Amino acid sequence: MKPESLSPWKKLLLLGGSISLATLILLLLSPLPSIYRFAEGFIHNNPAQISDFVSYPALRKNLKKQFSAYERRRSQTDRSSFGFLFHPLRGAITSAVIDRIVNPSLPGRILGPQRHSTRSSHSSASSPSPVRYAGFSFKGQDQVCVSLRLRLADPSMNGQVLGLVFSRRTLFKWVLTNTTLSDSMIHAILKKAQN
Repeated sequence: MKPESLSPWKKLLLLGGSISLATLILLLLSPLPSIYRFAEGFIHNNPAQISDFVSYPALRKNLKKQFSAYERRRSQTDRSSFGFLFHPLRGAITSAVIDRIVNPSLPGRILGPQRHSTRSSHSSASSPSPVRYAGFSFKGQDQVCVSLRLRLADPSMNGQVLGLVFSRRTLFKWVLTNTTLSDSMIHAILKKAQN
């Protein structure tokens, strides 16, 4: 006896299920090439490549919201009698600093002078990366957060988790639009900016 072949409806259902599964997997993996190319820009000291994957207006807007919320919380706990007066001034200064710093020249300032990366596997092992991958999560359909644990000499920043939020721009292009900073990280950043 011959084994029965699948009916046309079962074949169509199997084909539809396979296509749906492949599409779902493709959509779940779609942020990875953009995130990889963004990280590769840091590895190879290529500010232009990094900037291709950053939406500076959205990043500035979201950073201003985070810093403003921090300043509001700080002013509510400020025990001095004049602390509430300085909140608007600090917010305006912080906003102006973010406008000035967060632009396409930022990756170049972070990376320093352009140099060609000729790192061998031996030399990269001797100088550990300042960040360590800590997680990856979707925030809805069009946002993904990559969490990085900082390994820095500065004790106020060492061990902190930095979240990089990428948003979908096209089907396969994702760009950095936000970061998640803890209050202690914002405090350390503001303290460094004052010096």
